[in-house]
Amino acid sequence: MARRDSNPSPTPWKDLLYFLFIPAFCVFLGVEGQKYWSELQIASEGMKPFYRRVELRSRQHQRSLYIKRKTWGALGRHVIRVLSTQPNYVPFADSTQEYIFAKGYPLIFQFREDTLFIFQKSEDDIYRPPQFDSPIPIVFQTVDSSYFEILNDSTQKGLRRF
Repeated sequence: MARRDSNPSPTPWKDLLYFLFIPAFCVFLGVEGQKYWSELQIASEGMKPFYRRVELRSRQHQRSLYIKRKTWGALGRHVIRVLSTQPNYVPFADSTQEYIFAKGYPLIFQFREDTLFIFQKSEDDIYRPPQFDSPIPIVFQTVDSSYFEILNDSTQKGLRRF
C-alpha cells in the first residue's frame, strides 16, 4: 500500500504567490521606507525655528521699529510675533521691553506718516511691556472679528499682514 506523506508539497500557485509577494513586499518597504525617512528628515528640519523681520523706519525720528516673527514646530503651527526697538533675534521675547502678540492669527498693521497702526481683535491679544523706548507713535485699534477678517483679506493700500 502506498504511504501518504504527512507534509504534502505546496501547490504551485502558492509557490508563485510567495515568489511574487515577498520580493514585491521588500521593494515596497524599500521605496516607502525611503519616502518616510526623507519626510522624517524634512519634519525634523522643520522643528528648527524660522525667523522673519520687518523694519519700519521713521524718517521724522530717524529710528526704526521691528516686527519680528518666530515660527517653530514640525508643521510650523507655533508662532509668536513681537514689536521691538531691537533688530536682533532672541530665543525668547523680552516681556519687559517688547510688545508680544502670541495669538495665532496674523498681525495686521499699517505704517503711515511715521505712525504705526496695529489692528487687533481684543485688548487681551497683546502683552504691553511696562517700558517701551520709542519716539514713534503706536496706535492700537480694536476691531470685531468680522471686520478683522475683512482687513485680513483686504488689499487696501498700505495695509500689511505679518
